[in-house]
Amino acid sequence: MTEEEFWALVGQLGGAVTEESVEHLTTALAARSEAAIIGFADQLAAALYRLDTPPHADRDLLDPESGQSMGMSDDSFLYARAGTVAAGRAVYERAVADPAALRTSLEDLNGEFLLQVAPEAWDRATGLAWDHETPVSYETGSNWPAWGKTAPVEAEPYRAPWFRLGIYHGLDARRVTAQVRALFACDDAIRKDAAWQAWWEHAGTPELELNMYYGFETEGVKPPRVRRAKHRAQADVYFGSERITAPTKDMLRAQVEKDVLLVLGLVRDKFGLPPLPPLPR
Repeated sequence: MTEEEFWALVGQLGGAVTEESVEHLTTALAARSEAAIIGFADQLAAALYRLDTPPHADRDLLDPESGQSMGMSDDSFLYARAGTVAAGRAVYERAVADPAALRTSLEDLNGEFLLQVAPEAWDRATGLAWDHETPVSYETGSNWPAWGKTAPVEAEPYRAPWFRLGIYHGLDARRVTAQVRALFACDDAIRKDAAWQAWWEHAGTPELELNMYYGFETEGVKPPRVRRAKHRAQADVYFGSERITAPTKDMLRAQVEKDVLLVLGLVRDKFGLPPLPPLPR
Protein backbone atom coordinates (compact mmCIF):
# COMPACT_ATOMS: atom_id res chain seq x y z
CA MET A 1 0.00 0.00 0.00
CA THR A 2 1.36 3.41 -0.95
CA GLU A 3 1.38 6.41 1.39
CA GLU A 4 -1.25 8.07 -0.80
CA GLU A 5 -3.57 5.06 -0.46
CA PHE A 6 -2.98 4.94 3.28
CA TRP A 7 -3.81 8.61 3.82
CA ALA A 8 -6.85 8.35 1.58
CA LEU A 9 -8.18 5.61 3.85
CA VAL A 10 -7.32 7.57 7.00
CA GLY A 11 -9.25 10.46 5.49
CA GLN A 12 -12.41 8.37 5.83
CA LEU A 13 -12.24 9.06 9.57
CA GLY A 14 -13.16 12.64 8.84
CA GLY A 15 -10.40 13.92 11.10
CA ALA A 16 -11.74 12.35 14.31
CA VAL A 17 -11.84 8.94 15.93
CA THR A 18 -15.41 8.04 16.84
CA GLU A 19 -17.23 4.73 16.97
CA GLU A 20 -18.89 5.54 13.66
CA SER A 21 -15.75 6.75 11.87
CA VAL A 22 -13.68 3.75 13.01
CA GLU A 23 -16.42 1.38 11.85
CA HIS A 24 -16.53 3.17 8.49
CA LEU A 25 -12.77 2.85 8.03
CA THR A 26 -12.71 -0.78 9.20
CA THR A 27 -15.46 -1.72 6.77
CA ALA A 28 -13.64 -0.02 3.90
CA LEU A 29 -10.34 -1.73 4.74
CA ALA A 30 -11.97 -5.15 5.18
CA ALA A 31 -13.22 -4.88 1.60
CA ARG A 32 -9.64 -4.62 0.35
CA SER A 33 -7.18 -7.44 -0.29
CA GLU A 34 -5.22 -9.16 2.47
CA ALA A 35 -2.08 -7.44 1.18
CA ALA A 36 -3.81 -4.06 1.50
CA ILE A 37 -4.80 -4.74 5.12
CA ILE A 38 -1.22 -5.68 5.96
CA GLY A 39 0.02 -2.64 4.04
CA PHE A 40 -2.26 -0.36 6.05
CA ALA A 41 -0.86 -1.76 9.31
CA ASP A 42 2.72 -1.27 8.06
CA GLN A 43 2.04 2.30 6.94
CA LEU A 44 0.37 3.13 10.27
CA ALA A 45 3.30 1.70 12.23
CA ALA A 46 5.75 3.72 10.13
CA ALA A 47 3.77 6.93 10.68
CA LEU A 48 3.65 6.38 14.43
CA TYR A 49 7.35 5.49 14.46
CA ARG A 50 8.26 8.87 12.92
CA LEU A 51 6.49 10.68 15.76
CA ASP A 52 8.21 8.58 18.44
CA THR A 53 10.87 11.13 19.44
CA PRO A 54 11.85 12.80 22.76
CA PRO A 55 10.64 16.29 21.67
CA HIS A 56 7.23 14.85 20.82
CA ALA A 57 7.13 12.87 24.07
CA ASP A 58 7.83 16.06 26.03
CA ARG A 59 4.40 17.37 25.13
CA ASP A 60 2.03 17.50 28.07
CA LEU A 61 -1.47 16.18 28.46
CA LEU A 62 -3.70 18.78 30.12
CA ASP A 63 -6.96 18.39 31.98
CA PRO A 64 -9.51 20.28 29.84
CA GLU A 65 -11.34 21.57 32.92
CA SER A 66 -8.54 22.55 35.31
CA GLY A 67 -5.76 23.06 32.78
CA GLN A 68 -3.45 21.12 35.06
CA SER A 69 -0.92 18.63 33.79
CA MET A 70 -2.03 15.02 33.62
CA GLY A 71 1.39 13.76 32.59
CA MET A 72 2.18 11.74 29.49
CA SER A 73 2.66 8.01 29.98
CA ASP A 74 4.09 5.70 27.33
CA ASP A 75 0.59 4.55 26.46
CA SER A 76 -0.96 8.02 26.32
CA PHE A 77 1.94 9.17 24.11
CA LEU A 78 1.22 6.28 21.73
CA TYR A 79 -2.49 7.14 21.67
CA ALA A 80 -1.73 10.83 21.12
CA ARG A 81 0.45 9.90 18.16
CA ALA A 82 -2.35 7.72 16.80
CA GLY A 83 -4.80 10.59 17.31
CA THR A 84 -2.48 12.87 15.34
CA VAL A 85 -2.41 10.37 12.47
CA ALA A 86 -6.20 10.08 12.62
CA ALA A 87 -6.51 13.86 12.26
CA GLY A 88 -5.21 13.55 8.70
CA ARG A 89 -2.07 13.95 6.64
CA ALA A 90 -1.80 17.73 6.91
CA VAL A 91 -2.01 17.66 10.71
CA TYR A 92 0.40 14.74 10.85
CA GLU A 93 3.03 16.40 8.64
CA ARG A 94 2.87 19.54 10.77
CA ALA A 95 3.48 17.46 13.87
CA VAL A 96 6.43 15.67 12.26
CA ALA A 97 8.04 19.06 11.56
CA ASP A 98 6.95 20.71 14.83
CA PRO A 99 6.51 18.56 17.96
CA ALA A 100 4.36 21.32 19.48
CA ALA A 101 1.72 20.45 16.87
CA LEU A 102 1.23 16.92 18.26
CA ARG A 103 -2.42 16.45 19.19
CA THR A 104 -2.65 15.89 22.94
CA SER A 105 -6.25 16.52 24.00
CA LEU A 106 -8.19 13.80 25.81
CA GLU A 107 -10.27 13.34 22.66
CA ASP A 108 -7.11 12.72 20.65
CA LEU A 109 -6.30 9.77 22.92
CA ASN A 110 -9.19 8.01 21.22
CA GLY A 111 -6.57 7.39 18.55
CA GLU A 112 -6.01 4.17 20.49
CA PHE A 113 -8.89 2.65 18.51
CA LEU A 114 -7.08 3.29 15.23
CA LEU A 115 -4.61 0.59 16.29
CA GLN A 116 -7.35 -2.04 16.07
CA VAL A 117 -8.58 -1.19 12.58
CA ALA A 118 -6.23 -3.52 10.69
CA PRO A 119 -6.65 -6.50 13.07
CA GLU A 120 -10.44 -6.15 12.99
CA ALA A 121 -10.49 -5.73 9.20
CA TRP A 122 -8.30 -8.84 8.89
CA ASP A 123 -10.67 -10.79 11.11
CA ARG A 124 -13.67 -9.79 9.01
CA ALA A 125 -11.94 -10.47 5.70
CA THR A 126 -10.26 -13.78 6.55
CA GLY A 127 -11.78 -15.15 9.73
CA LEU A 128 -8.24 -15.64 10.98
CA ALA A 129 -6.47 -14.25 14.03
CA TRP A 130 -4.13 -11.32 13.39
CA ASP A 131 -0.45 -12.16 13.94
CA HIS A 132 1.32 -9.82 11.52
CA GLU A 133 4.50 -8.15 12.78
CA THR A 134 5.07 -4.71 11.24
CA PRO A 135 8.59 -3.87 10.00
CA VAL A 136 8.92 -1.19 12.70
CA SER A 137 7.29 -1.03 16.11
CA TYR A 138 4.95 1.79 17.06
CA GLU A 139 5.46 1.27 20.81
CA THR A 140 6.89 4.23 22.67
CA GLY A 141 10.69 4.28 22.68
CA SER A 142 11.06 1.94 19.69
CA ASN A 143 12.56 4.62 17.43
CA TRP A 144 16.05 3.95 18.73
CA PRO A 145 17.95 6.51 16.58
CA ALA A 146 15.57 9.32 17.59
CA TRP A 147 16.05 8.48 21.25
CA GLY A 148 19.84 8.38 20.85
CA LYS A 149 20.06 4.72 21.68
CA THR A 150 21.46 1.65 20.01
CA ALA A 151 19.07 -1.17 19.31
CA PRO A 152 19.89 -4.20 21.48
CA VAL A 153 21.55 -7.09 19.71
CA GLU A 154 20.04 -10.40 20.70
CA ALA A 155 22.33 -13.39 20.87
CA GLU A 156 19.54 -15.54 19.47
CA PRO A 157 16.32 -14.64 17.69
CA TYR A 158 13.40 -14.29 20.07
CA ARG A 159 11.11 -17.30 20.20
CA ALA A 160 7.66 -16.79 21.60
CA PRO A 161 6.47 -19.43 24.07
CA TRP A 162 4.19 -22.07 22.58
CA PHE A 163 1.45 -21.30 25.12
CA ARG A 164 0.23 -17.94 26.40
CA LEU A 165 -2.69 -17.07 28.63
CA GLY A 166 -4.16 -13.58 28.39
CA ILE A 167 -6.28 -12.47 31.34
CA TYR A 168 -8.61 -9.46 31.18
CA HIS A 169 -10.99 -8.11 33.80
CA GLY A 170 -13.81 -5.64 33.63
CA LEU A 171 -13.66 -5.16 37.40
CA ASP A 172 -11.18 -3.56 39.79
CA ALA A 173 -8.02 -5.68 39.58
CA ARG A 174 -7.55 -5.46 43.35
CA ARG A 175 -10.59 -7.71 43.74
CA VAL A 176 -9.15 -10.52 41.61
CA THR A 177 -5.51 -10.79 42.67
CA ALA A 178 -5.89 -14.34 43.97
CA GLN A 179 -7.62 -15.45 40.79
CA VAL A 180 -4.97 -13.86 38.58
CA ARG A 181 -2.25 -15.66 40.51
CA ALA A 182 -4.08 -18.96 40.08
CA LEU A 183 -4.46 -18.36 36.33
CA PHE A 184 -0.77 -17.47 35.95
CA ALA A 185 0.20 -20.59 37.89
CA CYS A 186 -1.92 -22.67 35.53
CA ASP A 187 -0.39 -20.89 32.53
CA ASP A 188 3.15 -21.60 33.73
CA ALA A 189 2.43 -25.24 34.50
CA ILE A 190 0.89 -25.97 31.10
CA ARG A 191 3.61 -24.15 29.18
CA LYS A 192 6.37 -26.19 30.86
CA ASP A 193 4.61 -29.56 30.70
CA ALA A 194 5.94 -31.98 28.09
CA ALA A 195 2.61 -33.79 27.73
CA TRP A 196 0.81 -30.55 26.87
CA GLN A 197 3.53 -29.52 24.42
CA ALA A 198 3.21 -32.89 22.70
CA TRP A 199 -0.57 -32.48 22.59
CA TRP A 200 -0.31 -29.11 20.87
CA GLU A 201 2.15 -30.38 18.26
CA HIS A 202 -0.78 -32.17 16.63
CA ALA A 203 -2.24 -28.76 15.71
CA GLY A 204 0.54 -27.93 13.25
CA THR A 205 0.67 -24.33 14.49
CA PRO A 206 3.59 -23.07 16.60
CA GLU A 207 1.71 -21.05 19.21
CA LEU A 208 -1.54 -21.14 21.18
CA GLU A 209 -2.98 -18.06 22.84
CA LEU A 210 -5.96 -18.20 25.20
CA ASN A 211 -7.64 -14.89 26.02
CA MET A 212 -9.97 -15.09 29.01
CA TYR A 213 -12.26 -12.16 29.77
CA TYR A 214 -13.94 -11.88 33.16
CA GLY A 215 -16.66 -9.53 34.33
CA PHE A 216 -17.45 -7.82 31.02
CA GLU A 217 -21.17 -7.89 31.70
CA THR A 218 -22.32 -5.49 29.03
CA GLU A 219 -24.36 -5.84 25.88
CA GLY A 220 -22.53 -6.96 22.80
CA VAL A 221 -20.14 -9.43 24.45
CA LYS A 222 -18.86 -11.74 21.74
CA PRO A 223 -19.50 -15.50 21.87
CA PRO A 224 -16.55 -17.89 22.31
CA ARG A 225 -14.32 -17.87 19.27
CA VAL A 226 -11.36 -20.03 18.21
CA ARG A 227 -9.33 -19.04 15.16
CA ARG A 228 -6.09 -19.97 13.46
CA ALA A 229 -3.50 -17.64 11.95
CA LYS A 230 -0.23 -18.43 10.18
CA HIS A 231 1.84 -18.76 13.32
CA ARG A 232 -0.69 -18.80 16.15
CA ALA A 233 -4.09 -20.13 17.13
CA GLN A 234 -6.21 -17.90 19.33
CA ALA A 235 -9.21 -18.53 21.56
CA ASP A 236 -11.31 -15.73 23.08
CA VAL A 237 -13.85 -16.61 25.77
CA TYR A 238 -15.91 -14.39 28.09
CA PHE A 239 -16.88 -15.41 31.63
CA GLY A 240 -19.18 -13.82 34.18
CA SER A 241 -17.88 -12.06 37.29
CA GLU A 242 -19.25 -14.84 39.53
CA ARG A 243 -16.24 -16.98 38.53
CA ILE A 244 -13.69 -14.50 39.88
CA THR A 245 -13.93 -15.39 43.57
CA ALA A 246 -14.50 -18.50 45.67
CA PRO A 247 -14.76 -19.23 49.43
CA THR A 248 -11.34 -20.91 49.62
CA LYS A 249 -8.10 -20.89 47.65
CA ASP A 250 -8.56 -24.56 46.75
CA MET A 251 -12.03 -23.87 45.37
CA LEU A 252 -10.72 -20.88 43.44
CA ARG A 253 -7.90 -22.93 41.95
CA ALA A 254 -10.39 -25.62 40.94
CA GLN A 255 -12.60 -23.00 39.29
CA VAL A 256 -9.63 -21.55 37.40
CA GLU A 257 -8.57 -24.98 36.19
CA LYS A 258 -12.13 -25.70 35.08
CA ASP A 259 -12.21 -22.46 33.07
CA VAL A 260 -8.85 -23.13 31.41
CA LEU A 261 -9.85 -26.69 30.52
CA LEU A 262 -13.14 -25.41 29.11
CA VAL A 263 -11.27 -23.10 26.72
CA LEU A 264 -8.74 -25.78 25.83
CA GLY A 265 -11.64 -28.12 25.11
CA LEU A 266 -12.98 -25.61 22.58
CA VAL A 267 -9.54 -25.54 20.96
CA ARG A 268 -9.42 -29.34 20.88
CA ASP A 269 -12.83 -29.56 19.21
CA LYS A 270 -12.05 -26.82 16.70
CA PHE A 271 -8.84 -28.43 15.45
CA GLY A 272 -9.66 -32.09 15.98
CA LEU A 273 -6.91 -32.66 18.54
CA PRO A 274 -6.42 -35.68 20.84
CA PRO A 275 -7.97 -35.75 24.34
CA LEU A 276 -6.64 -33.17 26.76
CA PRO A 277 -3.79 -34.30 29.02
CA PRO A 278 -4.29 -33.97 32.78
CA LEU A 279 -3.30 -30.63 34.27
CA PRO A 280 0.12 -30.82 35.94
CA ARG A 281 0.19 -30.52 39.73
